Amino acid sequence: MKIINTLLFLLFSLPIHAQLSKKETNKIEQKILHLINDQRQKEGIPSLTVDTKLNAAAKIQADYLVKLDTLSDKQKSGKNKSIEGRLKTVKADYELGNQLVFEFSPENSKLQSACISYFQNELQDNLNPLLSSDYNNIGFAWSTRKKDQFVLLSIVLGRVGITVEGQLSKNSFGLRPITKECSNLFEGNELIHLINATYVDGNEVKLKFNNRSNFEALFPGPKDGIAVDLISSEQFICNGMNEFDKSKLYDGILLKPIFRDELLQSNTSKGDFRIHANIGDIPEQLVDQAVLPNIIYIRNGEACSYQILHYIEAENYKMMPFD
Repeated sequence: MKIINTLLFLLFSLPIHAQLSKKETNKIEQKILHLINDQRQKEGIPSLTVDTKLNAAAKIQADYLVKLDTLSDKQKSGKNKSIEGRLKTVKADYELGNQLVFEFSPENSKLQSACISYFQNELQDNLNPLLSSDYNNIGFAWSTRKKDQFVLLSIVLGRVGITVEGQLSKNSFGLRPITKECSNLFEGNELIHLINATYVDGNEVKLKFNNRSNFEALFPGPKDGIAVDLISSEQFICNGMNEFDKSKLYDGILLKPIFRDELLQSNTSKGDFRIHANIGDIPEQLVDQAVLPNIIYIRNGEACSYQILHYIEAENYKMMPFD
């Protein structure tokens, strides 16, 4: 359920001298980072830390762009086309990434003051990703375009993935990521009905589905089923990053999948048209916590769709008196 973002690139021209030394760029990076982290701390957001692997990812894009006459957060083709690809190239284990690009024109020798002035003026209003709690690491890289001596500053933001403690399986119970698109399997809101039928009852996660024929249509094969992903309230951090697992399948604690035949056999409904079943037990470490039971819809042993349960507060209307 993790997505790599390539959301933003910026064009900004200032008069600077194009001959860059490593010592000079290091000073500029330190001052930019100080400005960013000072503002993050004022807003109650943890500081960013420089990561050499993000520096390397930023350098890939900076070197690519100096060959072009345009700015972009992407490349036209190849393994480094997206920020996700560049992070993989440098073997950076990040669950979230963002690419920013800045351009400076070579008209005088005030690179440092120009950069600092720009970030001071624009940080709060126009550079929102740098102040986002979604990221905890940053990387910088510079390149100079030979034909016109324009300087490019590439910045990559990233969030290191975490492992939620207390997992019940070392291999996600053998559940595999989907290998092909499965959204075209349904014409209506079948999966929405499925997640809305999921609820917590004591220490159990249960399913109460009121149309057996529709339920059976969701699970035509023996390797079709569902797995509960329990999200604890403690994973949501005020003024900080939500602590979701870095797995590509789940965000919290994954319960053992339950497949079609077991679902039908565990049905406790006394009627012929409903499915009432226990689809998972809440682990001991989560018993005293508020949990959200999201589900993974499984098709042929693969994680086809991740469904998030949304609770909506409601109450019953009192009946109006009538004669």
